[in-house]
Amino acid sequence: MFLDEAVIAMEMNLRSVCMMLEVVRQQQLKKAMREHYLPMQDLLANLEENIDERTDPETCLDYMKSLYKGLKHADEHVKLARKSYFMEDPEEANLADMLFGSVYHNFPDNYAQCARECYDAYQRMLPVEPDDSDETRRKWIAGVMKEFERIAKKHKVNLDLNGKWRINEYYLAEWLNYKFWEVVKD
Repeated sequence: MFLDEAVIAMEMNLRSVCMMLEVVRQQQLKKAMREHYLPMQDLLANLEENIDERTDPETCLDYMKSLYKGLKHADEHVKLARKSYFMEDPEEANLADMLFGSVYHNFPDNYAQCARECYDAYQRMLPVEPDDSDETRRKWIAGVMKEFERIAKKHKVNLDLNGKWRINEYYLAEWLNYKFWEVVKD
């Protein structure tokens, strides 16, 4: 094998590995979407890169480095949420991330406590009537969000529903929207 052939083989293998890893990233993104894990969706979506057989090797190397850091962060985060914060239910960890506004490893204990209490409140406030009207959905979401706001203030978590749309408010409202449809369709 000549040097130029060796370089071509390396480049082809690099592109091939990147394209395979992109499939893995997409599968993990779909899993986060099925689980309504909005902060994780954002983390995984931001790692996207269009890699094909014509992509230059430097782009492939940058993509692999970025993807490695992102997937490792996501994996460590899931493990830490269960281990460090003793969150039995993955929804509690999801809520803590939504309250914080990102997939962050070391959020303060008050976020874990707030997430547990918000999850308990959400479960207590589940709709009992199978009314799937938009008005019912909006009222239910607003009521649960007000309760989340009350709990957040108690735990000194920044969740002020003052009309200034922030990422944590968006995550919570969208999650509640998913949950509403799960409940009324069952």
